[in-house]
Amino acid sequence: MIWRERARSPHPINVTMISTNDSAPTWFQWASDQRSLWEVISRSNCSHVGPTIGPLVTLKDRPGGAVAGNLLERCFRRPSWGLLTGVLMILFIRHKLTRLREESAESKAYNFLKQLTWLSRRFLFVLDSSTSAEMLLVLRKRISSRLMGAIRSHPKMFWLRKLELGYYYWSDLSDLTIEDYIRYLEYIPLESDERYIDERKLRSLMSEINNRYLLRSHTASWEILVGRQPLLDEKRNVLRFPVIFRVHHSLGDGVALLRLLLESIVDKEVPSRWKRLSNFKAMNLEYRIQQNANRFLQQRSLIEKLYQRIPTARQIYTWKRQQLQLLWTIFTAPAFFHDVSARAVDHNCIHASELSNQKVVSWIHEEEHSDTHWVEVIKRTKQQLPGARFSDAFLTALSSSLQKYLSRKTDQVPEDITVVLPTRVERESPQLKLHNKFSVALQTLPITSGIDLSDPNRMQNLMSRLNDVKQHSDALRSSPDYMINYWIMNTVACLFPDNLLRKILNSAHSTMAISNLPGPQQKPQINGRELKNLSFWIPNIGQTAVGLTLLTYGGKLQLGILADRAVIATEDDAHSILAETIAEIERMDVVLKGE
Repeated sequence: MIWRERARSPHPINVTMISTNDSAPTWFQWASDQRSLWEVISRSNCSHVGPTIGPLVTLKDRPGGAVAGNLLERCFRRPSWGLLTGVLMILFIRHKLTRLREESAESKAYNFLKQLTWLSRRFLFVLDSSTSAEMLLVLRKRISSRLMGAIRSHPKMFWLRKLELGYYYWSDLSDLTIEDYIRYLEYIPLESDERYIDERKLRSLMSEINNRYLLRSHTASWEILVGRQPLLDEKRNVLRFPVIFRVHHSLGDGVALLRLLLESIVDKEVPSRWKRLSNFKAMNLEYRIQQNANRFLQQRSLIEKLYQRIPTARQIYTWKRQQLQLLWTIFTAPAFFHDVSARAVDHNCIHASELSNQKVVSWIHEEEHSDTHWVEVIKRTKQQLPGARFSDAFLTALSSSLQKYLSRKTDQVPEDITVVLPTRVERESPQLKLHNKFSVALQTLPITSGIDLSDPNRMQNLMSRLNDVKQHSDALRSSPDYMINYWIMNTVACLFPDNLLRKILNSAHSTMAISNLPGPQQKPQINGRELKNLSFWIPNIGQTAVGLTLLTYGGKLQLGILADRAVIATEDDAHSILAETIAEIERMDVVLKGE
């Protein structure tokens, strides 16, 4: 311990006892020996203006005489510490006030009940909401408490994708916060006389956002952008606030992501075709405590445990079927690879040789209060031909839409195109898991003219077109293509690095990918507001530059399209494909009614 005494002055002498090191020649070496800066300050006496902390420095040790000492004296005077603390407090308070003003601005401007539209690269839904600020806070609090707490039911949501030596892996070293994942969308420029954005501006913004990377240079898996500028629904006299939900496909397939919404984000879990009865309540603490307690109370004997291990007849049948399916897949794999290599590459104006990675997005929702029944029309159409499926009838309507679009863009309309059809190949478990359990296969889609209502044989022509699509669909479902591709994506793909894998799995034959996802019949709610519409999109893979999606939700049809600008330049062109598909479905309704 060293006693240090200041030179005589008119004021009382201040004597300070501090801990230091005689051998510490520099300030930084002395500081490294101390345990805490605040401990040093508390031991020092700050009532005088001289230096009271730091190593003992004599005049001979100071370069340039007393210059260094005067510098330390000026840096560590008590007024300097007070000024620094005041600046930090002002910056902190200013940050908090800015955040509060930002979150309350919309609440003050729109204090009446309106609607909110949720737009997503994977999903789009519409729900009733007071303001966008309210929905921002609700989503932050709900996802933070349910999915981002100490016990994370789906931790992969908050991991980062990393690439090393050509192989991808997940890293849990992420510093992203809920404010990073869920934030406000930037403003859309408006004219001086405009108060609301329209759907055309929103489609343009969606196309622009789809061209951006996700957080952390595209290593994060999702983000939510809440819009502050509403759309005006003139028919119902309500406002709709857009919210964009972008999800990377590595987080999960369409079924997993839809279940994430229906089981973990909405107010109350709703039944779906994958989970009709909710036996596992991940967010119900009382239920989980009771289940854990029952495990200790239920004491089973050894015979009962052995009996539980005996497989049932259904389990034996399922195992036998899986083994036979595996043997059939191995046996037919050589023929599959031969057929793929021999398949001709599509040549048409919407098949890309190289993608521009600039996207266009559009959608059509069958509104809840509309008098249309597109889903029922498709069901009645497929019932006219035994063995036909819902997807066969929809593809028949899409075929005529593509024929009309291609005839406008080129003089050479192909007789058929190749489409990619994804499907689930494994049965979904009762407990939600974020994973990819889907496979893909190629199917030929005939391109034919649509219904001519003036044709007396319009019913026969419709059934003939539907039968052509059904034959190609039957051939695909009787082949092992789905199982072989699933085996390649889940087993073989793990063995090769990224550059080689992209060449192996490059989708060069197909023109379009079409995904059909059945949604729930019961509409869920978020913060007491019912989700009105629900739609989703799929990304472009390889040279397949167009992705079209179909979803049934609450008995209504929801369509979406995402395309690369290399083949479809504008949002209006993309929207015309959807609009003409709906027009063909409505003509099907006229034919079925015999009008």
